[in-house]
Amino acid sequence: MRIDNSSVVATSPSPNSDSPQRLLCYLPVEFLTVSTPTEIFGVRLLPLKDATIRSDVPLVRHERPTGCVASVDVTGVDPENAADHARTVAGHALRLLRTTLRGHVGINDWQLRFGLGEAYAFSDGSGGWDARPETANELELGPELVELALSQPMSLMPVSPGTNLERQADIGLRWMERARFAGEPIIAMLYLFFALESLLGDKSEGLKGGALAIRRAMLSHVVTGGFTDPGVTFFLYEKVRSAAIHGEDSPAVTWDMSQRLAWSVREALNEYLAYAQAGGFKRRSRLLQALNTHPDRPSLLKWLGEHGGGAWARYLDETTR
Repeated sequence: MRIDNSSVVATSPSPNSDSPQRLLCYLPVEFLTVSTPTEIFGVRLLPLKDATIRSDVPLVRHERPTGCVASVDVTGVDPENAADHARTVAGHALRLLRTTLRGHVGINDWQLRFGLGEAYAFSDGSGGWDARPETANELELGPELVELALSQPMSLMPVSPGTNLERQADIGLRWMERARFAGEPIIAMLYLFFALESLLGDKSEGLKGGALAIRRAMLSHVVTGGFTDPGVTFFLYEKVRSAAIHGEDSPAVTWDMSQRLAWSVREALNEYLAYAQAGGFKRRSRLLQALNTHPDRPSLLKWLGEHGGGAWARYLDETTR
């Protein structure tokens, strides 16, 4: 996936750039070294001083932490697509290599954290880079941002939670933080659902996705007067979270999808704390009971039955039998 911190440079454009070309894509691999060219899992790992590696693309650094270079055959016109394909192939190879090498009793997990660098280069001299998803950019904290941070209910969260409700909020905050530093959107989404469940989940329920989505919508309604679309939460929980947790293939998750969920979960934490303050709740169970028995809940369920589509109709039918 292409992210904002990316760039493509052409140091030696091909004269036939409109025609598909067969090139080698060079990808630096960090914290893995080879002394001789090594073929494994569909890629060729080259020592840094290998004569076939072009040295005129400065983005591909030949010093630590780069330990070797992965060479992948690619064919295409668009350099970004070709680089993405090469990263997919090399990423799969390194994933297999990390897992298979763990079978050696003398190798520990810290030695298996090698991975692809940010740059890439082609054998025609062009190249570019893709910043890692976890790359940090500098932010200046000024008075306006301080005011924003202090204006939210979560700004009053204590270092050491004193009540059950505060402990659940702290758990949610920590899962949200893990999601922010996750390197893959599906991992971020799983962490975000863990955060939402720490706030609004009930482990005694059989059909959790629908109930969680309804409570999320009710929480938004009682605090703000409107509500977030419970259908999005329901779909992502049932099709992505549940599939991943149960070891099944899930729909593709993009960073945009996970970031939208992150925004909703962040709002949920603020609303959760605001509702607790207004209602004097000290335990999560009391807050959930208040949402489940709120006088506006039947109206929301009726709206979902009429406008939510087949998935909601089946869920509501099963829960009212």
